[in-house]
Amino acid sequence: MDLSLTTRRLAPLILTTAFLSVSLGGCSWFHHKGKADSAKTEAPATPTCPLTGIVPQLAQASQFDGAATGYSNVTYTASLSALTSHCAMNKQGVTIDATLKLTLQQGPKGKGGTFDFPYFVAILDPAGTIVAKSIFSSPLSPNERQPRIGSKEAIHEFIPLADPMASGSYSVVIGFQLDDRQIAFNRSSGIGE
Repeated sequence: MDLSLTTRRLAPLILTTAFLSVSLGGCSWFHHKGKADSAKTEAPATPTCPLTGIVPQLAQASQFDGAATGYSNVTYTASLSALTSHCAMNKQGVTIDATLKLTLQQGPKGKGGTFDFPYFVAILDPAGTIVAKSIFSSPLSPNERQPRIGSKEAIHEFIPLADPMASGSYSVVIGFQLDDRQIAFNRSSGIGE
């Protein structure tokens, strides 16, 4: 696996994550320290969960019949959506449990069979470097009576941390493991824009 190619593919999410961290880092929706409460002692900081999300540009994967990558040659398209996550912390680190929906839709050239669209779960450190990556698969078998099917995927990741307070500076990103043709198709279709 070419890690530098994967990193380039994740660059838009990494930049978005960095922007959100900087933009929201100073926000406080729950407590405003003004003159009236400046004498109060603040409660100890609570660690936050890592940002978890599906990379918009990698949320859809299509397979094609033949060399052409136009919509009329699509056999099946898979999509990732409906991500929910929560985390639990202990002295060793943070555990992230998430679920997401994997949907498979028959395209114009779809003929049935079993299809597998591999997707990844990657952990990024505070600098945006991939520190761990796992690839998962979930074979689905649509048919003429059910051209659209789906499954609920469960994800369980652990990030070892010396300081649990650092958990909020990590990110967990999810997306399909795409080849160059699939990336080009997503770009030309406006996926993730």
